[in-house]
Amino acid sequence: MPATTEREAFAALNLNWIRTADGVWTPSPVHVNGLHADTVRSLLDAIRDAAASPEDNPPGLVVQGQAGAGKTHLLGWVREQVHAAGGYFFLVGPLGGAAPFWESVIGAVVDGLTRPVEGEGGETQLRLFLRRLAGVVGASPAIVDAVTGRIPLEPVHLKDFVVALRSYDRRLGGDCQDTLRALVLFGSEDLDDEDVGRGYLQSMEEQFPNERAERGMRAPAKPATEIVRELSRLLALTGPTIIAVDQIDTATAETQLPHGHPDSPDRPEPAAPLDDDAAGPGGPWVSPIVNEVADGLLGLRDLTSRTLCLLACLPITWDLVATQAVRSVRDRFRVVSPLGVIGAGELAEQLVARRFARRYGAIGFIPPYPTWPVRPEALLAAGDYTPRALLQHIDAHVRACLAAATYTELRSFDDVATPNAAAIDTAAQDAAAPTLGAAPAAGGAPGRGAPGGRGTDLRRRRDPGQRRSPGAGVRPRQPGRPAARRRLRRAGRRLGPPARRCAGARGAGRPRRGRSRPRPARRRAGRLDSRARPRRPRLQPGRPAERQTRAARPAAPRPRRDDR
Repeated sequence: MPATTEREAFAALNLNWIRTADGVWTPSPVHVNGLHADTVRSLLDAIRDAAASPEDNPPGLVVQGQAGAGKTHLLGWVREQVHAAGGYFFLVGPLGGAAPFWESVIGAVVDGLTRPVEGEGGETQLRLFLRRLAGVVGASPAIVDAVTGRIPLEPVHLKDFVVALRSYDRRLGGDCQDTLRALVLFGSEDLDDEDVGRGYLQSMEEQFPNERAERGMRAPAKPATEIVRELSRLLALTGPTIIAVDQIDTATAETQLPHGHPDSPDRPEPAAPLDDDAAGPGGPWVSPIVNEVADGLLGLRDLTSRTLCLLACLPITWDLVATQAVRSVRDRFRVVSPLGVIGAGELAEQLVARRFARRYGAIGFIPPYPTWPVRPEALLAAGDYTPRALLQHIDAHVRACLAAATYTELRSFDDVATPNAAAIDTAAQDAAAPTLGAAPAAGGAPGRGAPGGRGTDLRRRRDPGQRRSPGAGVRPRQPGRPAARRRLRRAGRRLGPPARRCAGARGAGRPRRGRSRPRPARRRAGRLDSRARPRRPRLQPGRPAERQTRAARPAAPRPRRDDR
């Protein structure tokens, strides 16, 4: 094939191995059945349990996995499964910043209600729920058309819908009537009604006086926990719900125990989970961030109805929650099989082939084989890679071929140098390099006067008859932290030679031999020492002439260092 065609085909392989939160709401055409089979089986069983028990919640699930194992991709698959089962899906995360946990949850629920559902003609989760609820409570067709936006919403429609709910379940209708009104207003085509409904669902105050009373709602805003609880009770009438919590690792990564604390990670054994009685003022120290996340997960499990709480995080994040929070949090969640590497080479081949097919189809290119330019035998040996690591290695090969304008097949992943591998090599070199200012170990690196040491380089440099290559005898620059070394050198210059050793500059930790660096001579050719210059006569007005001569008499020169 022509080189230009190969160039275009390689350029089309612009791989993306990061799936964002918005990508969870779109179907994934590159999903491969068979990846993480044990975890998939546990998730399907939990969805089935939530759909079969309207009055109770199944235990929450914790999906652990290293970075790049496919946790966020798996959440997109879970959303498709719960929609197929007639349920609803909400994604909470990333956590962090100034927003409390429950405000993040209610914000995620309000956002999730506006997301469309596949197979329902583009209908959002909110309108799909209102249509299903109207059918459950036996509302009239006019009410169904009004609450789903087919006809303009009138106050009488809103009132009749609430009456139908209270007739179906008096207790539920009395507790959740304001939340139901807010949901209907939020789905209305009228912008003012939509703003009133959104403000109530997000526990905001009224924007204008009596705007809620005019629509039959009570003015005081309920807390976010009560709004989530009432929303869950209403959703449970029509199907199961999954609330997935993702991207909490950055929030809990800031957690640090005080140095020397009994619960510090410096201890050889991990901290045991706290009992409910130990979480008092005199109990062990608990990070506020971890405590807030754990309390929120506990509330999601206990306050909701017919809801599966799903947590996707790194293993270290769940260890923090399980060891620092009370034991009741850990008891309400079950850890499923962690996500790991791909496992089988055939799965790796399917993963690459599906991604390449989309890229090649966009430019009308037909490859010699589905995974071209990656050889099938190379993919069969790639079972020990995570999906992200596999795509990163392929992308590194493609970028290298484009840069060199030589388009070759990838026959082995061992020959591919990725940026991550280069960073690991640099870190290994930093660990192997001598520490700045560290004293040489006994019997270790050669000293100042040892053969091959620094003294030998200096003697070789002083010998004019011996030729040396450029850079010979010069200490190579150490990789790692040049900014820190510059700060140390500047501190040494400001504080002088004794303080330079304390600041950790070169030579710290070992005794200095010989004299220190000589100070520059102050005497210059044809000039006196600046400290020995005579003072200029000063004329003092108002004094007699004979006293002026005495007052302006030049001072005696100070003795120089050599004359003392």
